[in-house]
Amino acid sequence: MAISSWGIDVSHSSIKAVKLQLGAEGVELAGLDVIEYPLLPDIQDADQVAAQIRTAMAEFRSRNKPAGSTVACSLPSRSSFTRLIKINPDVKPEDLESNIRVQAEGNIPLPLNEVIWGYQFFDREYKPDEEREYILFAIKNDIVNQFLEHVNVAKLRVDVLQFAPIALYNFVIYQFADTNSIVLDLGSSNTDLIIIENQKNDKRVWLRNLPVAGNDFTKELQGKIHLNFAEAEKLKLTSQPEKMKEVYKLLMPLMKTLSVEINRSIGWYKSVHKTAQFESIVLTGSSSQVHGFANFMHQSLQLKPLKLEAIEHIAVTEKVDSAMLKKYMPSLGVALGLALQGLGISENKVNLMPQEIINHRKIMKKVPFVAAAAALLGLTVYASYSNVSENLAGLDINRADKDSIQQKIGRNRESLKEVINKIQPVLQELNTLSKIGEHRDLPLKTLNSVNAVVAEISDESVLDKIASAGITLKDDAQKAKITQALRKHFDKVASESRNFSKSADKSPEAFAAFNNTLNGLEKAADDEIAALLDATQKDAYSRWKSTGRLWALLGNLTPVWVLDVRAYSSSGQANQPDVFRLTVTCAIEARSKGTDTLDSLKKIFTTRLAGRIEEACGMKLAHEPDIKDLGLANYLKGLEPLEPEDAGAEKTRYNKYDVIYEIPMNGNGGI
Repeated sequence: MAISSWGIDVSHSSIKAVKLQLGAEGVELAGLDVIEYPLLPDIQDADQVAAQIRTAMAEFRSRNKPAGSTVACSLPSRSSFTRLIKINPDVKPEDLESNIRVQAEGNIPLPLNEVIWGYQFFDREYKPDEEREYILFAIKNDIVNQFLEHVNVAKLRVDVLQFAPIALYNFVIYQFADTNSIVLDLGSSNTDLIIIENQKNDKRVWLRNLPVAGNDFTKELQGKIHLNFAEAEKLKLTSQPEKMKEVYKLLMPLMKTLSVEINRSIGWYKSVHKTAQFESIVLTGSSSQVHGFANFMHQSLQLKPLKLEAIEHIAVTEKVDSAMLKKYMPSLGVALGLALQGLGISENKVNLMPQEIINHRKIMKKVPFVAAAAALLGLTVYASYSNVSENLAGLDINRADKDSIQQKIGRNRESLKEVINKIQPVLQELNTLSKIGEHRDLPLKTLNSVNAVVAEISDESVLDKIASAGITLKDDAQKAKITQALRKHFDKVASESRNFSKSADKSPEAFAAFNNTLNGLEKAADDEIAALLDATQKDAYSRWKSTGRLWALLGNLTPVWVLDVRAYSSSGQANQPDVFRLTVTCAIEARSKGTDTLDSLKKIFTTRLAGRIEEACGMKLAHEPDIKDLGLANYLKGLEPLEPEDAGAEKTRYNKYDVIYEIPMNGNGGI
């Protein structure tokens, strides 16, 4: 266990660093440093961002002299991969690692030699026959190596690398012991939602990267008030009362989008983990300090907002500037979690440092004479080289052989030209393969985009849809009650659908019973909503409901687990691919009356996903996405074409589509 540790949170706008140490009475905060640099409106300017980070890292090392302490740094969650897995309780301890590796190979969408990965066991009380839960973490090698280039240029030795949301998870677990928590970390270029269960019988963490970040707030102000980016960023966090109200009004649409994403995520989580209960949401990150943001989240989510305003269980030493600590405290959660891991007292101990670096450092500690041995080896090689040089110098080629040798050289030159001509097509193909290899993480990048958009459209804002029916709700209390009623309904439908899909019994009788259950749930939801409406509202609701629009629009857009990524030639020339073709298969429920709903959902899905893919990959699409209609399918039978005898299964029929996106290999698209 280390005696002291620096935790360094690296972002696109600053590095925030804290030093924790083990004192006589426990953990102490012994150092705090924040180095800010200009926030760029476009995070795709990788070279400029890298230069800023390297300069800040070097300045940190110069100011704080961290040698002798463990140093832990954050990695962004945007390029990370996490997945919950379950292991049979009968697996023997000696077979556990191999079982987890098999699960990793099946769940991580890249070869394991191309990623750095690890796992965490959720140590809680399990029933004897209950599967044990683990969470996998993975990140592409290239991303870690790129980050290590920054710290190497700054001559800073790093011992631990950890995803920023997991570092924040470590701090929240330490700060709020034995408490379930929802955490929203609203950074400049990245927003993480972290759902934490930390009870005796339920311990787990779930992460989601959300599409709205602090930069989006800034750009919204920039566009509407016609300011430059720096001016808009300053206005966003203004403390001037006369401007706060204007900022709040302009940012409300984005806040609403964010709250919908959070509500949807919480609803999905509760549908899977039935006993999960949450009463508050912890707001962190600089953009969470926007005036009115906390109150808006309280009204929208019906969760009590908490801010990181003080540190629990950590003593603050006199070395720390109290005013500086108060100013930056809402944004220090990640750095504090990193420092706790550096001390060896964090809940999650996964280290994403490349294993070869860890192994090398272990060797250098255990074998101090390695350098001397290498020097001796160098002398031996030099002596051998000198001996060969002397022998070559003694060779004498007589003049009689000179012409013959030159003729042979001439013939060899012609042969070499022929070989080069044959090699050129091979080199061209290798160059193409190299381009493909550079983007092998496209499935990883687009997977979360697909999931996010599907969740988005499957459960659009309930209140927006009710408002479109001409129903004016009275107040926030009525909105909250209706939202809660519908959320409860969706959770039950999801649970029943999941149970039926897992059931081995797919007989007509079982299918009819399942439909009756869904109809009963729908009627119960209708009755509960009707009880919350007055006479005028009930009349409008009944008219709108009779059209079938409510349950159709709140129905299903279901992804088939097909995300195919292939190199493709747009010109049709063999062996000359110039685009990556992404094919996402989805199915849209066909219960609605007419095609308006289907066409609307198709359009929303394809255009939203196009934007998310471009954002995730940092590349423009070559053209608008293509849609290939695959016809009617039966979702409960694996989305296979319907057989004639299944024609009566109206309520389970889906229209199935392939949505095709093409990304140019050169990264420059046409739209």
